[in-house]
Amino acid sequence: MVCPAEDGGTPFQFQCLRCQSILEGHPAQSGQRGKCPTCGAVFTIPQVDPRTGRALSAADPGDDGQDPTPVHAYAAAGEQAPRIVRLDDGRATIECPRCHHHSRIKANGCEACGHPFTMDGALRPAVVAAPGGGLVATLSLGFGLAGLLMAMFGWGALLGAAAIVCGMMDVRSRTARRERPVWTGHALAGVVCGTIGLVAGLLVLLGRLG
Repeated sequence: MVCPAEDGGTPFQFQCLRCQSILEGHPAQSGQRGKCPTCGAVFTIPQVDPRTGRALSAADPGDDGQDPTPVHAYAAAGEQAPRIVRLDDGRATIECPRCHHHSRIKANGCEACGHPFTMDGALRPAVVAAPGGGLVATLSLGFGLAGLLMAMFGWGALLGAAAIVCGMMDVRSRTARRERPVWTGHALAGVVCGTIGLVAGLLVLLGRLG
């Protein structure tokens, strides 16, 4: 992030207070108006301490009526960048570029699918579900639902176990390839339904044996 260059001394760095981006300027620019290339905030470029070569303050756009803009991990990725959206009720949210869910303005990642917004969010393991899934995840969901339906006949134990195995196979495969998110919606639902079907089926079988 660099302000327009001038031949005015050794460059120094300073921070935009709206989005926390680190910018670069020259002593000759101090006191002039500048614009943050990340969030568009307009501010006065800070003065420099001649002894240390460091900025004496951050770049403060003041209360210009704009929302704080988090520094996003994919802010320079075009259509993949999350964007700030103001809802009809006045609340500012972050719209996910993948699933278009609106998350809290301070969220590090999408609260629906886990897509990371910030560097901090990108470094955290995904633990939330994303819509859909592959063949194995779909099988997990199918076995899980069948296990729930067939639990009263005792088949829930077998079908539930199959759902859990397929769901965990899908998770393991995605983790091995380091894909995000680790869990898909189908796999997660399949494991949950399969667990319920497994327990219910075992109770039915135990009841018959007793």
